[in-house]
Amino acid sequence: MIEKYRMTKEKRIEMYGNRLLAMQDELARRDLSEVPTNKLFDMTMKCSKALEAEISNPAFLTDEDIETFMPG
Repeated sequence: MIEKYRMTKEKRIEMYGNRLLAMQDELARRDLSEVPTNKLFDMTMKCSKALEAEISNPAFLTDEDIETFMPG
């Protein structure tokens, strides 16, 4: 179950990352005086926040920590 969840999370991170890169590339090509650009900025910010929410810092556990959380 943990491995299945991890793969799903990795796929979401990859999806958000790819979408963010595509939006940033499109934004770089646009003239910032265009009206639709503000919407693209908004989408970029939302995607950035979603990507940040998916990324977590690894937690390293000692053998004692592991035994506490998963006795047996």
